[in-house]
Amino acid sequence: MVPLSYSLFPLPSDYERHVDCVFTHAKNGVWGLFGDRPKDIPSGASAKPHFHAICHVDVNGTVTPVFRHEGLTDSAFAASQDGSVLAYAESAKDSHLIRVVRPTEKKIVREIDSHELGLRWTSSMALDANGKTLFVSGRGDDGLGYLIQYDWETGKWKRVLSGKRLYDVTVTGASCVSVYLDGKYVVIDIATGKILHTITGNRLNYLHATSDGRYVIIQCN
Repeated sequence: MVPLSYSLFPLPSDYERHVDCVFTHAKNGVWGLFGDRPKDIPSGASAKPHFHAICHVDVNGTVTPVFRHEGLTDSAFAASQDGSVLAYAESAKDSHLIRVVRPTEKKIVREIDSHELGLRWTSSMALDANGKTLFVSGRGDDGLGYLIQYDWETGKWKRVLSGKRLYDVTVTGASCVSVYLDGKYVVIDIATGKILHTITGNRLNYLHATSDGRYVIIQCN
């Protein structure tokens, strides 16, 4: 259904649609990030632009195209629980551009280079329930992984956690955030930055938390 529904955005004949999109859940459905790329991309940079688009799929399966923009997307994508705020990362020359979108306005309301958050590139993002705080995981110029807490309205940010490998951040309930850290998942208190729980296992891969923060689902390979 996804490729067919996404055809609501016209696809030029010399482009191909990538359906390895990123989905993030909200209470009124799911949001998907899709990419259109030129066919037969030569070695090096392509002269043709890349495009990406955000679509919403409600609980009845109705697909609504919301926003389309030029640029090469990264896998980092986030949505607030009420769907009022979205965020995604776009590949730049030597960093990532983080963009915040309000779907109702169908426009970018904030853009920041990952270097401004102390990150060379981003690996994952998550928004809190009201969409005011963005949590960004990524790698700094020093090679370490960092978790950044970013108030995109005021521009204030701080480092919450660091490690050799740090990614797959998920907001867990109203007061906690979960993130993969050096072979395990940790649950962190947002207010204090303290680790409340540690989840270990064999080859942990991907975590999802229910909106109330009571349960987590972890994929193990």
